[in-house]
Amino acid sequence: MPQFQCDLPFSIGTGRSRHRLQKHYLTAGNCGTGSLLGQAERQFQQLAEALNRSYGELSWWGEEATRLYSCDNERNLGSLDLLSSFLFPRSLQATVNTMPPKEDPFQLPGRIATSPCDGSVLPTLKEIRAERPFRDFAARWKSQANVTWNHMLYDCVLSARCAGVRLPESISEELADEALAWGFRQQLAAVFHSNWTTWAASKAHHDLHAPCASSLGSDLAGLCHCSGSGALCQRIGALRANGPRRKALGPLKLRSQGTVPMA
Repeated sequence: MPQFQCDLPFSIGTGRSRHRLQKHYLTAGNCGTGSLLGQAERQFQQLAEALNRSYGELSWWGEEATRLYSCDNERNLGSLDLLSSFLFPRSLQATVNTMPPKEDPFQLPGRIATSPCDGSVLPTLKEIRAERPFRDFAARWKSQANVTWNHMLYDCVLSARCAGVRLPESISEELADEALAWGFRQQLAAVFHSNWTTWAASKAHHDLHAPCASSLGSDLAGLCHCSGSGALCQRIGALRANGPRRKALGPLKLRSQGTVPMA
């Protein structure tokens, strides 16, 4: 797999002192699961510039009207820290809201393989594995990459493409394209084809609306910038569209659900 370099410092601080521990993985490239790559800094700067261009002229836009939320893991907290530092560069400290992972509807596992209702294996995944084109791809991957295809390899290929990191010479560009296509289907199979979507989106929709409604009044809705799963955000949008008509605009909620690196 590609040789990534995780060269963005990640520090941990406790208490009121300014003392910080800088995290360092004793692994190749200083990378751990979910570590951000160096390219993420510039990408979040560009995202902040785009958000400020879009919302900067609104009267309520600013740090005081922005509620920060992140899933409680390193890559999401690091992503939100980078984004907020570019959004509001004069601020040296910010409060981020979070939830225990098991209670957070945005803390999505890397892949959904079973139904949240009865725990049964989702038939869509079996159907994908049974398709002749997928079996042909898996055989070519095993032959060229010398490793059995696993859906998690999709993230490695995607990260390499986003970061401009070269893939091993044995993996052709055509094979990498196929890996992205099949991996994407496997990763999102449950989101598009199961009752999991409605279950998760309804919880996430409630979590997005409640803080805005409580602060602005029940007839107002917040404006959400959702940087999480595209499919999940689409379903949340559908719930909002089908609900009571509301006035806009309210405070922007920046919810970090980044990728590694963010593309």
